[in-house]
Amino acid sequence: MGYNTALAEWPSIQIPHPVKEQVDKFFSIMDTKAPEAGDRLAEEIFASDGVMDGHHRAEGTEALRRCRDNAWKVIQSRRHELLKVYTDSKTAEDLLVLGQVTAGYHSGEKKRGEFTARIRLVDTQTRHPKITLYKVWMDASAMVKVD
Repeated sequence: MGYNTALAEWPSIQIPHPVKEQVDKFFSIMDTKAPEAGDRLAEEIFASDGVMDGHHRAEGTEALRRCRDNAWKVIQSRRHELLKVYTDSKTAEDLLVLGQVTAGYHSGEKKRGEFTARIRLVDTQTRHPKITLYKVWMDASAMVKVD
């Protein structure tokens, strides 16, 4: 797995490896500027009725495809790092994640903030789990660019 989950402390309950891989892949795609990031989220990460809810809400395949269209207007780089993952189920269908995100602005300035997210998944006992809900909470004041 990549840098997104390298520092993560996972629960003592054994989480299926495909779930960990999918979570890592999700955050990796969120941190990429690639023009196909939205398509990859819609096709590889989310279920067809998936919802991403945070600063903006994207619901369903077409909205998820477009959810990254304006993600890079203000920032040059983004790096999510998960610190702690919680669940109360061996199926890992409902995760609570604590993490931090660092944003690099076009000016060279960098800001870091903490976030909490809920990730609901389906098909967690298969090789291809999908996210049905990503709901994030963050005090964005730590990320406000100072001119």
